[in-house]
Amino acid sequence: MRTLLLLSVCLPALASAQVYKCQSPQGVVSYSAQPCMAGQTAQTMGPANVSVVMQDARQKQQTAQFQHGLSDWEKQQARTAREQAKLDKRREARQERNLEQERQRCLQWRRREAWLNEESQNAQSHADRVRAQRELRRTRTQQQERDCARFPA
Repeated sequence: MRTLLLLSVCLPALASAQVYKCQSPQGVVSYSAQPCMAGQTAQTMGPANVSVVMQDARQKQQTAQFQHGLSDWEKQQARTAREQAKLDKRREARQERNLEQERQRCLQWRRREAWLNEESQNAQSHADRVRAQRELRRTRTQQQERDCARFPA
């Protein structure tokens, strides 16, 4: 309340205050509320165009606009974070599916290896044994290429 009273008393005085622009013979410019000294060129400047109250209202409006923009930015950041979380979750699920598929392939290669091992031991002819051993080597190579050792048997 006191501030409002003080402001209402001071505002008319501020609005009607004169400002003097003084320039010395050496070219130095100074501004003063007092008239210039003798030997200085003087220029009288009128009161400011914008009152203190108008500046305060403008600052409040700019603050409100900034806060509104900040709120929009925060909402956008939250939305972006949610979308990124969804993408990360999908990527993780896809990686898990791919890993499971690879584990299943390796399991099939192990079954094939066991079958070929048995086939080479029980082969009736030398040609059948050689064929089974060749397939067994190929199967083991493919298991190594797929890094099937990372999956426990």
